[in-house]
Amino acid sequence: MFQLMLVQALAAAVIATPPVTPFIVQPYLQLGDAPAGGESVTMALLWHSDTTSAEWEVDLKPAGATTWKPQRTFYPSHIQVPGLDPYDVYHGTLGDLAPGSTFQYRVKRNGTVVFTSSGLARKGPNEPYRVVVFGDAGQNTPGQRAVAYRAALERPD
Repeated sequence: MFQLMLVQALAAAVIATPPVTPFIVQPYLQLGDAPAGGESVTMALLWHSDTTSAEWEVDLKPAGATTWKPQRTFYPSHIQVPGLDPYDVYHGTLGDLAPGSTFQYRVKRNGTVVFTSSGLARKGPNEPYRVVVFGDAGQNTPGQRAVAYRAALERPD
């Protein structure tokens, strides 16, 4: 009986344990500072992780492609702020994207895929686009979440 209870307790502990993630902040896309002219565009990809040594890689699969294409090296900036544990912000560029196209990207740590997502490349300079503008939503109040929800429903580019 004791063995059964022990197995049940261990199973409950495994189920209740949140998944281990290498990220403090998961990867996210930004427009970056590259000009939007030309036949291809780029997007900036960033993520925050602890300072544990690791081999990070990023792959890109543009719309219609069947294979993943390795991206340039992503570089860390080491951040030290009083009162917080030190951490790294990795940043780099996803390149050679068709303006306005969708794409998939994945982040690997020590050869294992730890994050996969998709994005929409910025539009070209002569393409129409949709935007939503609102003020600071940093407090995460119910009202701010409602505004963010409504903004997402408008499907901005």
